[in-house]
This record gives sequence, C-alpha cells and structure tokens, in this order.
Amino acid sequence: MRGTGPDPYRRLVTDPVPDRPARLSRVLALVVAAIALSVLVGWVLQVEVLVTVLPGLTSMKLITALCLLALSVSTGRLVPGHQWFPVPVLAVTLVTLSEHVSGASLGIDELLVDDFTHTAGANLPGRMAITTAIALTALAVALLTQDRGRVRTPQVLSALTFVVGFVTVLGYAYGVSSLYAVVAYSTVALHTAVVLALLAVAVLARQPGGCVPWLLEGRDPGAVVGRMLVPIALLGLPLLGSLRLAGERIGWYDGVFGLALMVLGSATVIVSLALVVGRRLQAVDLARESAQLELERLVESLREGRDEAWARAERIAVELAEERARFTRSIGQIDDQFCTLRVDARGRIGGHFATPDPVGLLSPVVARLVGALDGPALDPGSARTLDVVAAQVRAGRPVNVEVRVPGADGLVRWVWLRGTPRREGEDLYVDLVATNVDERRALTDKLEDALDVARRQRDELEQVNRLKDEFVAMAGHELRGPLAVISGNLELLGLIAPSPEQARSLETIRRRAEGMQALVDDLFDLARLRSGGVSVEPVQVVVDAAVHEVAAELEPAARAGEVRLEVADTGPTGLTAYCDPRRLHQMLANLVGNAVKYTPPGGQVRLAVEEAGDRVRIEVLDTGIGVAEADLPHLFEKFYRASSAREGQLPGTGLGLAVTHALAEAQGGSVRAERREGGGMRFVLELPRHDPDALAGAPALGTSVPRP
Repeated sequence: MRGTGPDPYRRLVTDPVPDRPARLSRVLALVVAAIALSVLVGWVLQVEVLVTVLPGLTSMKLITALCLLALSVSTGRLVPGHQWFPVPVLAVTLVTLSEHVSGASLGIDELLVDDFTHTAGANLPGRMAITTAIALTALAVALLTQDRGRVRTPQVLSALTFVVGFVTVLGYAYGVSSLYAVVAYSTVALHTAVVLALLAVAVLARQPGGCVPWLLEGRDPGAVVGRMLVPIALLGLPLLGSLRLAGERIGWYDGVFGLALMVLGSATVIVSLALVVGRRLQAVDLARESAQLELERLVESLREGRDEAWARAERIAVELAEERARFTRSIGQIDDQFCTLRVDARGRIGGHFATPDPVGLLSPVVARLVGALDGPALDPGSARTLDVVAAQVRAGRPVNVEVRVPGADGLVRWVWLRGTPRREGEDLYVDLVATNVDERRALTDKLEDALDVARRQRDELEQVNRLKDEFVAMAGHELRGPLAVISGNLELLGLIAPSPEQARSLETIRRRAEGMQALVDDLFDLARLRSGGVSVEPVQVVVDAAVHEVAAELEPAARAGEVRLEVADTGPTGLTAYCDPRRLHQMLANLVGNAVKYTPPGGQVRLAVEEAGDRVRIEVLDTGIGVAEADLPHLFEKFYRASSAREGQLPGTGLGLAVTHALAEAQGGSVRAERREGGGMRFVLELPRHDPDALAGAPALGTSVPRP
C-alpha cells in the first residue's frame, strides 16, 4: 500500500526550479572568480595563505589564477564579449604544455611576479602543473565549442576536467600523492583541483541537453534516481573512505578491520539507496499506470467526442446544404437579384456569393466592380456611375443608385442598386440588391409628362381666372353706373307720393337693385382679395355688440320666413376681436343671412359668442336643410352651391361664403362648416383677440366680463 503522505518524487517532478542549470552555472562561476581573485590578491600582496590555503601545500600559480578568472567570466557570461575569453587561456595553456614537453622556459611563468612560495624539489617557479594545463585547455575548448552546435565535445572535455579535479581532491584527502602529482615537479594545488571541478560542473550546466541540466530539471525516473545517487557517489563513498583512514591513523583498528567497516558502510549505503530507489520507482510505476489509465480514458473520451463531433458536423453540413437549397429556391422566386462582394485589406473587390442571374441584372455590375476585362460594354455614363459605386464599396459606404446595364438578352434596362456594408475581421463585405426598375422608370416618365400637362393646364386655368376676374371687374364697373341711376330715380319717385300699387312696385325695384348692388360688391371684393387689393383696417371690436347688431338687421327677414333668430346670452360680454368692423359685419351678415335663407319655416337660427384661448369664436347654428357630406370641402369655393340648395331651387350666387372665407383669412382668422346631428349646419368664425404684431405682454384692448 502506498502511503498517504507527500510524494517526494511528485514534488521533484512537478515543481522544478525555473532555469536552475543557468543559475547554478552562474553561481559556480562567481565562486571560482572569487577564489581566483583572492589568489591574485595573495600574489600581489605576497600573502602565502591566499595562494597555498594551508602551510606546506602547493600554491596556485598566478598564471593559473588568471586563466581560471578568465574561464569563470566566460562560463558565467559576466561581461560583454565573454565568449572570447577562452582564447587567451588556450594560448597560455598550449605554451605551458610546450614548456613541459620541451623542458624549456618561454618566460611566461614569472612574467608578472616572482614565485615567493617556491621551494627546492617543488614545481618550477611560477609554472602551472601539466595536469592543470591539460584541464584548462579542455575547459577552454569546451567553452569555445559549446555554442556552435557541438553537444558531445564540450561534455566530454568538461567531464574530463571534473575527473582531474575530483581525483586530485581524493589524493589530498587520502594522502596519495600520486593522484595529485602525476609527474615530478608538477603538483596540482588543492584549491586548484576544487576550482577545476566546480568550473567543470558550471560548464556542463551551461550545455543544453547535457547531463547536468538533465539531472537538475529532468522529470523522468532516470533523472530522479540520478539526483539521489550522484551526491551519494561523489560525497558519501569518499567520506566513508576518509573515515576509515582516519580511524586507522588514530589506532582504533588495523587495516583489515577498517576495510571491513568500509565494506559494511558501503553495503549499508547501497542497500539503503536500493530501497529508496525501489520505492521511488514503485511510485513512478504507479503514477505511470494511473497516467496510462487516465490517458486511455481521455483517448476514449476524445474518440467518442470526435465521433459525436463528426456526426454533428455531418448533420450540420446536411442542414446547411438543405438551408442553402431552400434559400436559393426562395431567392429564385424573387425578381430581385442578390450578391455579396468582399473587399480585402488591399482594397480589391471580389465576388463572394451571387444568386442565379438569368436576365443579367447583376452580372455586368459585378464584372465592372471587380475589374473584369471580359464584361459587357457599358455606356460612358453607366461606367462612370459604377466606378463611383466601386469607390463607395471600397470605402464601406452604403450604395443607392440607379444605372442602365445591358442584360444577357441584349436589352438595356434600368437597375436599382442598394448595398449595405458589414465587417468580418479584416475583410469588408457589401450585400448588393439589384431590382429591375424599367417599368417604374417608364411610369415615372409618363408621370412627368402628365405633370407637365397638368402644369400647362393650371397655367391656362389661371389665365382664364385672370380673364374672368378682369371681366367681372369690368362688368361690375359697368353695372354700378346703371344701379346708381336706378337708386337715384327710386328716391325721386318716392318723393311724389305714389299710389299703393306704385309703392309696392317701387319697393320691389328697390330690393332687386339692392340685391344687384350686393352681388356687384361681392364680385369686387373677390376680385380685390385675389389681387391683394382689399383694404382691411383692424381695430379692437366688441364682438357681441356686432353680433346683436347683425341679428337685429336680419330679424325682419327671419320673421318673414317664420324662422326664430336668437343670440345666446350664456357667454361673457364685452369680448373684443382685432378685426375690421365693416368686414366683421359683412361676414356675419353672410353667415346669418344664409342660415335664415336655408332654414325652413318653424326652424331656428342661433348665434353664440365665446372665448377660445387667444381667439374669439362666433357660432351660427341653424336647423335648416344642411348640405351633403360631399359638399363640405367645396362650400367656400367661389360660385359653388350645395346640392341641397340647387335641388330646392333656392336663390343664391355662391359668392357669400367664398367672400367670408377670404375675409377671415385676410384678418388672421378662419371659418369652417360642420353638419349638425339631426339636421342643419354649424358655421364657426374665429378671429384673433389681439394684434399678432403687438409686443408680448402688452395689455389687451378688450376685456371680457362674465354675465351675472
């Protein structure tokens, strides 16, 4: 059974330190540089402990310290141009090796300082050991080749240097001089051996894909086991050997017993490592099995999802094909043609989608827009129009234009183009709709022709109206003279005491003459209103007084027709309107006179005055014969008579209401007619209460007083 505690393997596998090899390499390079600098200081200041570590030991030579400092700077990449620092080191070591081989001195050993640590029987003064020179040469070559795609060479050379340094340290630890003094007068210093081993590890850590990065960052079982075994092999076993030698030197046991103790300790360490590695491998195997099962489940889930996705994709593809077919059929049943244009990032227009176009409404347009050379020939005006459309499409602006294009059947048609832009990512799309508007253009041309005819007819009617007005004015002018003579003679005849029979005849003539005079006055008023020559002199007029005055004047005519004429007394008194008093009397006389005339015996005519905001409203209501609904819009037209008046053969000229309407508008007022429920009419005359041009806030000239 696996324990429930934390798994070291999982921690090591899942929590690596980011960029651990590069950091380790830099730290080791800094340590080596510090040691080399301390040795250099010792040589400059002649401090023996800095160059020998312990009294009686071999010193690190000045030239060795300089080479180590240069290689540490290159390994740690501490300064710009670090890649060239191994070159002088390689030159120095090669010169040193040549000195050892030839037995000659080339003068570089004590070039800078004298070797104050030299003793008889030791190394040559200032010269690095041959083993050190070989190791430094290997490191220099490794650094020069590690960034040039060579993986094996730097690793082998660095490993060789590490072995040299490690073996030298073991020699010092076990007191075996043959391990650190390979040849006579060529002994490697203790701290030189340590620095060589550290620098070799730093170079190995810089090598991508090398053994040290694998040990530090690897997630596989081999890397995990290696991280456990390498420290034991490099530190544990040598430590056991050192303890054995220390016990023998003290006299605790002899050599055979010490050997037995070392074997027992080594066996214990190896067995312990075997058990730990076994447990770790077991954990790895369980994790692998769990991962394998999880992977199989994931693969099965992905396979099921893939099959489901494929099936769904196939269904969607079928549905899209069916929808496209239905869409195409629907589009085919529409007279309009559709297409989608695509504008890429360079402004090039290309076709993206188009509906079937058997007539050829869109094909010539698209050919021109995309710049096709085999498109149909267009007239210059249409070509310029489509060039403008192309510019609008590239700019992403809406299109709305009509253009003449030749169809597939050779006929030239008017086509209405509409386009709406839309963006999808970096591309611009414009959906174009083309409609054949040949019939509409023909109807438009016919409508324009009809409008031209109507304008000419209107001009002709206006000319006829002007001639008619001129004739009416001339006729009225000609009639006024005879009417004045008739009126004057009637007054003279009235002075000679006529007989009753003659008096009745004179009264009839007088009424006819007055009616004729009123007709002539109306004709003159209409003519002047059309020409703008009517004189209107508005002042503040008390409206209810004017209404009572007109009612009193027409009371005899109402009694004669057995019509009851009354003025309502429910509204306020003293209401004033800004109008011409003579024209107000004329308008009221026309309205009330018509009401009395068209109301049958027993009927009623009622007048009412009320305030309506900034206006005064005068209502004339009757129970007369009324007018048909179709006659209402024409009541205020000149010479128009309602059908009910014509059918009842009631006298009238059709001028009174036209004159009233014109006079009301000339004074800023209005007049309208409405049918009353149950029969009869309602005429409403509205006039402004005050002068429209007066300053805002000026006091009113007329006031209204409520009736008690």
